[in-house]
Amino acid sequence: MWGEHLTNIVIDPITNHLFILDRDTTQIHVLSYENGNFSLVRSSALGQFFQPIAEGEFLSISHSYDTLFLSSPSNNTFHTYMIAYNHEGTPSITFGSNNLLESARGTVRKGYIVSDRLHLLTTDGWHLYTYNGSSLSYVHEQQIGSSLADTQEVVYDSAFAHGWVIEEDSAMCISPFDIISGVPDPLRRLDLTAGSHTGGSIGIDAGELSGDDRFFLTEDSTDSMTCRKGD
Repeated sequence: MWGEHLTNIVIDPITNHLFILDRDTTQIHVLSYENGNFSLVRSSALGQFFQPIAEGEFLSISHSYDTLFLSSPSNNTFHTYMIAYNHEGTPSITFGSNNLLESARGTVRKGYIVSDRLHLLTTDGWHLYTYNGSSLSYVHEQQIGSSLADTQEVVYDSAFAHGWVIEEDSAMCISPFDIISGVPDPLRRLDLTAGSHTGGSIGIDAGELSGDDRFFLTEDSTDSMTCRKGD
């Protein structure tokens, strides 16, 4: 429909809308879905003030379903956009922030907005950012955990109350953490051995939970692994 250059799809299950970025046109396409049927609601060009989007790579939606995050690794920027609904329930996309990642923190990969914090995953590890409304940008608050470059993926439950860090060096390690006011609990985050599953390296590319929050998946281009999440 829009070509091959699309990002991953994110879903707002409350209003039954899908959001996807077309990299060629730098537009967000918004679709509604009901009973297995999809229809295009609107296509919105993204504002690129201060820092342009070179090539959008990863799209996510905040746990409150009112903000989109987009990474642009090729020029090391990340961007946020607000989702607003009119009286008919039709969403529109408005500018939130454009940000250039400091070179000392590696290259931006993925980001997740939890409460009023941004959890940013880079090639240097996992970082916590806070939004500054005056400058319309995110400000670095702290590094999360002590093992930085080995952090491959972060996965959250549907309530964004708990999460799991996937780290990989000579072996893969999955470690749980709690989220308090948008901040991962550092005590559990630093304990990378207690209650963790360790296995052979598989080249982690993505991780997610199933809809019932009971299974955990990590995969690369050739392999996948499914782990049972404890009750």
